[in-house]
Amino acid sequence: MKKNELIEFLQRQIEYLQGRLDEAMPSVNSLTLANEKLVATVDELCKQIASLEDVMKGKGAELSKEKAARQAVQRLQGSPSERKAKPVPTPATYETQQPEKKRTNNGAKRKTHPGARWRQLWWSRTGPTSIPKWLRS
Repeated sequence: MKKNELIEFLQRQIEYLQGRLDEAMPSVNSLTLANEKLVATVDELCKQIASLEDVMKGKGAELSKEKAARQAVQRLQGSPSERKAKPVPTPATYETQQPEKKRTNNGAKRKTHPGARWRQLWWSRTGPTSIPKWLRS
């Protein structure tokens, strides 16, 4: 190869590669923009995660305070010195609190036997024949 042929060959390669570069540049630019958008989204998400972590730490502190308060109340309720004593009713207050109940039959009526007959019997003790048959054993 001569010098001129080599120069022409290299110029054709440069033109070919320049065309390929021109074809690839728009896709590279679009990928760069997409990458920048993704980086911005990642930054926003990192900020949101940090704020959520702060909120969770605050909630954890509130929950621990509530738990400690609940345990303190349970300890106080469990101690015998803090229990409320039940008032013992005195005889005077017992009578006023619970009046004496009358004994009743809970509203039940007495049974009546309308079909029953009453007999009055008079007999003398003079002999076995004077006793009615239904009274003899």
